[in-house]
Amino acid sequence: MTGRSSNLHLALWIAATGLSYGEIARRIAAEAKAQGHRQIAPDATRVRRWIDGERPRPPGPRWIASSSRC
Repeated sequence: MTGRSSNLHLALWIAATGLSYGEIARRIAAEAKAQGHRQIAPDATRVRRWIDGERPRPPGPRWIASSSRC
């Protein structure tokens, strides 16, 4: 993973929600679908990759932030 650093803030935030990576992914997919982005379908592995330093493309970060509000 050259050039990437873990996203500790995201990991802590997800831990604080009490939600699994799979549930975070399902909520993001539901939010994307509700906004007409049917091609957005992350899974638990994708959420782990974000924590490991991969950067989601916009508007993904907004959906990540809203996924724990349900």
